[in-house]
Amino acid sequence: MSPDTAGTPETPGASETGQTPHGERPGSGFRHLRPFAYDPASEAWVPDGERPPADVDCLRVLTYNIWFSKHCRAERLAELLRVIESCRADVIGLQEVTPEQARGILAADWVRGEYQVSDAHGSTLSPHGVLLLSRLPLRRVAFCGLPSRKHRKLLLGTLALREGDLNIATVHMESSATSRLLRLAQIKHARSAQARAGAEDAILMGDLNFDPRQQAEQTRIDAAYVDLWSELRAGEPGYSVDTKRNGMRLLHKRGHKCARFDRILLRSPANRWQPQSIQLVGTDPVSGAPGTLFPSDHFGLLATLRRRAAPASSNCD
Repeated sequence: MSPDTAGTPETPGASETGQTPHGERPGSGFRHLRPFAYDPASEAWVPDGERPPADVDCLRVLTYNIWFSKHCRAERLAELLRVIESCRADVIGLQEVTPEQARGILAADWVRGEYQVSDAHGSTLSPHGVLLLSRLPLRRVAFCGLPSRKHRKLLLGTLALREGDLNIATVHMESSATSRLLRLAQIKHARSAQARAGAEDAILMGDLNFDPRQQAEQTRIDAAYVDLWSELRAGEPGYSVDTKRNGMRLLHKRGHKCARFDRILLRSPANRWQPQSIQLVGTDPVSGAPGTLFPSDHFGLLATLRRRAAPASSNCD
């Protein structure tokens, strides 16, 4: 939940007209994207061809709102890249990515060497947006602007897996307590989009901008989805927005807030994928910097899933 900085344009009347900042009507404005891969020969990100399905027993997924603020952006991005690389996630969903931050991310050698990306040129990231990176083959990617006054977006990627496709959506929903109606509309669009994606198994992850205690929004989440933090670490707060731990957020927001806005939700009706672990990441200050400098004003969330039919020898740690 990062309020837009001064000078960031909003789109007045977007909720009344049904138009997104990209001029697309939610529900009918999905744009299909071709994933990009880095080509060392041309030293450029190029549209990638279809890849054969992958055979995987374990799946690590990461969601992270990286904060679009210009505050110490270079230092924060360097630490963000270090934290994200250390997670060794198969699929990474990022929110609040600016074109400038995307260029830094896509310049990292480990990203170039291992990942397909949803956008290599920033066409979906103005003024900021969501970005998907995957080490597993992406069969298709679809993008949609949501009904929003703050440029909120939804991105869906379908992983080509030998045991059956898995749809992963990364989303950034509307912030502030006064935006409940917009969040309800955004939840509806996310539900509809994943229903149309066709995959039996699905993950919805991102900055939902509402805590599970906010019943108006929480009850609109499809009951088939399991909240992995609640499933694996019930009784622990799991606050991804936490001014008691994140001094940078307290300094810039000038008010205390502790909430579990960032979440990973799993739908696997046949229990093909089973949750194994989940943890917060990016919870330490940037090394060598003041204690009030963190990678982001949110903490990231990393989860590990295990395929039900995986051999007992498979190590998903």
